[in-house]
Amino acid sequence: MAYASTFPAAVAGLTAAWRFAPGLAGVLVADMVSLTDSSTEEAVIAAYAGTDDDIAAEGTLAQEGYDGVRDRELYDIRCAIAVRRGGGDLAAARARAFVLLAVCGQALAADRKLGGAVMTAVITSWSLLTDLSLDEGALARIRFNVSIDAFTNR
Repeated sequence: MAYASTFPAAVAGLTAAWRFAPGLAGVLVADMVSLTDSSTEEAVIAAYAGTDDDIAAEGTLAQEGYDGVRDRELYDIRCAIAVRRGGGDLAAARARAFVLLAVCGQALAADRKLGGAVMTAVITSWSLLTDLSLDEGALARIRFNVSIDAFTNR
C-alpha cells in the first residue's frame, strides 16, 4: 500500500466523537465548513479554515525506525467553536463557548485514539477570537488545535 496520511480518518473520528457527545446535542458539528451562517446558534467545526486564515491543518513527517516502513505524523487540526446569542449578551455567549470546548475535550479524553485512527489526539491550545456584537446578536468564537500523533498508513 502506498503512503497515506491519517488526517482524513482523524477528522472523521473527531466529528463522530463530537456528534455523539451528550453535551453537544443540538449543536451543529461539521467538517471543514464556514461559520458564516447567521441562523446557526452553536457550532463545533473540525478542520476549520476561516476567512482570515485558510490553514485547516498543519503537520510534519519523520522517518520512524531504520526500515522506513512507516513514517511518524505529527499534526494539528484547527477547529472552531461559535456561539451566537440574540440580544447581544457577549458574556453568555463566551461562557457557553467555553462549555462547548470542555465537552469537546471530554469527548477526546474518552477516546484519544479516535476509534483507532491515530495514536493520540488532544486539545493543546485555544484562542478566543474577537467577541462581536452584531445585528443578529452577540458572537463568541474559539479556535482550538487538536494535536495528533500517528503513524502513516502503508
